[in-house]
Amino acid sequence: MRNIFSTDRGEFIDRQTLVKDLLNYDIIVFGEKHDSAVHHKNQLDVISEVAKHGSIDVGLEFVSWIDQGTLDLFLNGGKNEADFLKAMQWGKTSFAYYEPLIEIAVTSGGRVYGINAPNALVHKIAMQGLCTLSEQEKKLLPEDFSVGGDLYYKRFKSTMKYMKHDMLDGATKNFFAAHSVWDDTMAYHSLIDISRNKFFIIVGNFHAEYKLGLTARLNNRSPDKKIATIVQATCNRSANFTILHPTYGAIADYIIFDQ
Repeated sequence: MRNIFSTDRGEFIDRQTLVKDLLNYDIIVFGEKHDSAVHHKNQLDVISEVAKHGSIDVGLEFVSWIDQGTLDLFLNGGKNEADFLKAMQWGKTSFAYYEPLIEIAVTSGGRVYGINAPNALVHKIAMQGLCTLSEQEKKLLPEDFSVGGDLYYKRFKSTMKYMKHDMLDGATKNFFAAHSVWDDTMAYHSLIDISRNKFFIIVGNFHAEYKLGLTARLNNRSPDKKIATIVQATCNRSANFTILHPTYGAIADYIIFDQ
């Protein structure tokens, strides 16, 4: 069954066609619903096929760049999983979803990277705003950081309302600033000190959708890179799902629908 929609073609394609397409890109932003086993299985299936053609690297939203040393220690057998997860302050999403992706990268001869901002930094910005950061905390921001544009803010604000997170405008702007730091930090640390391997960035769908967040940051920081976006829909492909939004455009280059 073909459950992958190519927005460029305007039609459904099979996995083999998707894999062939992805070989032409440098970076693939691969979205997910964090707690969906189906989404993680789709990621595993696609990335496994791409890795047959050469080494791949994986960037993880759930690991901060400041914890790269701890991640490397774990990958090299110097720290057990329990201690690693404790050190990472890993959240509720099962680490078992990400272990196979890590294994593929390592087995292929690639690397695994923590690319996100430190949780404490993001939390402080969300609660108190960018203006409250100390000089030391400002050094944790990506180089030449700025908050996201008006169109991204419009979508962020509407999404917050849809999710029943009504808040005063000042609070929304603080949350948006934190979200912007999240996106831009992931972009910045996906583009520095990495090899020329194909790079998969594993993130929540929102960061990949409409190329307004993470993808826009990647394009701004490295316009020479060819970037593909994949989002995953937790609805039947015949359901009401907006592939082409009148304001934001195509939701992604590829959409994988639940079967």
